[in-house]
Amino acid sequence: MKMIMMPGYRSLFGEPTSSYEEILKKVPSEIVIMLLMSLNAELNTTEAHTVKQNRIWQLVSYRFTKGQYQKFEIAFSKYSEKVNGFDGTLFDRSCLLAMILKELKRNNTCDSELDEPLQEYNFVIAYLLVVDEVRKNDSELLENSKKYKDEVMPTLPLLWAGGIRQYEFNQTVNIAYELFKLNCFSKYAYDRFKPYLKE
Repeated sequence: MKMIMMPGYRSLFGEPTSSYEEILKKVPSEIVIMLLMSLNAELNTTEAHTVKQNRIWQLVSYRFTKGQYQKFEIAFSKYSEKVNGFDGTLFDRSCLLAMILKELKRNNTCDSELDEPLQEYNFVIAYLLVVDEVRKNDSELLENSKKYKDEVMPTLPLLWAGGIRQYEFNQTVNIAYELFKLNCFSKYAYDRFKPYLKE
């Protein structure tokens, strides 16, 4: 499996000046979740990885101002000088899922000016903050794994700690199995949460 280096907010711009919630306060969670689901679907196309990542970046940044786009281009350039092997990867299933979970918890139902290009820029900034959170959680898992001592295979906890959270997301999905899981989830949600679901 190829190791892919993916930048977060801190890798590109340093310490954040605003929180995730402040950045997306004018964007409804429903819109963010729909966008995240669309991005996740785009990750399943059959094109080459770098071509796919570049195309998704072009779609997401299409309405950035010239200054916003240049800010990212400069940051990517500096990051690629520091990190050997950066291929432009920015979007990852595990980070998209982590952001969906944040949005379900945030449950922002505000009205939004969806015509405002700043919202798309803010979405990307918030996503990069989530990348940092996922990376931090993975680092903590790796640190905790050092406590376990296995006499037969002492390196096993260290080997799995870095990849265990990514295992499900790094494999090509089996559509039949994914549909089965969706049907199971839908039935469960229908049986237990019908009053809260939209028809």
